Amino acid sequence: TAFKEKDKVNDFTLIEKMGEIALAVSFVMRWIYSFIGIPTHSNTSSVNTLVSNALGQDRVDLAKKSINRTIILSLGMTFALGLSLFFIPETLTKVFTDDIQIIAEAPKWLPLLFWISLVSAVSTTVFNGIVGAGATRMSFIIELFAVIFYLSYTFFVINHLGKGLGWVWMAEFIYWSMLLALSLLLMASGKWRKKI
Repeated sequence: TAFKEKDKVNDFTLIEKMGEIALAVSFVMRWIYSFIGIPTHSNTSSVNTLVSNALGQDRVDLAKKSINRTIILSLGMTFALGLSLFFIPETLTKVFTDDIQIIAEAPKWLPLLFWISLVSAVSTTVFNGIVGAGATRMSFIIELFAVIFYLSYTFFVINHLGKGLGWVWMAEFIYWSMLLALSLLLMASGKWRKKI
């Protein structure tokens, strides 16, 4: 999402305060996280078109079915790729760096990316279904709220609690969970499809 990419820069600026190794580990984690997320991003970009087409035919049932099928597809692909985070974390880390300290440190955080990626697979699909329905104002508000919370959490965890890298990366889990919860609330209200 548009806001999210810009906030990655802010997130890494905050992580920089945690030290050079934490920053380097986060960069490796981001690259691996991006790789695991490829199926989700490709599937969810198509859900926009599917939902828009279904609602254009006045087929709310087909729009919901498209979202649900895309969720299953994204979850399955993310789960399959994500298993590598448990079984070959060192190998994945070595693809992106040859630094011994990073190779020693990064693998312990990679399983966290598995859970983040699963939540992301669902929330991105549901959110993009709302965007495909034409509820752009509401999707903007949802994402704005989630990003503000994401940045506030990250800032607080680093600057006030002094927590480690795992706590900082939990911001991703919280962001995607919040995006999912707010998107599901909008869908449950029925207002998401009135924009077409």
